[in-house]
Amino acid sequence: MQALPGTCPSCGSRLMIIRLDCRNCGTVLEGEFTPPEFSVLAPEQLDLLRLFLLTEGNTRKVQAVLGLSYPTVKKRLRELLVTLGYERDQSAALSRREVLERLGRGEITVEEAERLLLGEE
Repeated sequence: MQALPGTCPSCGSRLMIIRLDCRNCGTVLEGEFTPPEFSVLAPEQLDLLRLFLLTEGNTRKVQAVLGLSYPTVKKRLRELLVTLGYERDQSAALSRREVLERLGRGEITVEEAERLLLGEE
């Protein structure tokens, strides 16, 4: 059986399920049903999500399994959030330069700078 597509192949909009059929008894449900949340993910994004869950959210372990750099893994996880509609307000994020300047002036600690640069605040 094919995986449920989450987006329209023509325009890219999210698809709506309108009919569900039971192969066993023939029951039919019609209406507007929201597809499963993760159906909008590309196969490689779904694989990343599974791996992230299997490693209990340990990005260092994900990095080791995939053989990718830590920033690359963080970027891909951020892209997952964007695809799922959980994207953070990018206007509130500080630029790398701003973070380093604040660190240089002693306004933030090294740990705070690291969190900001990794997008964790």
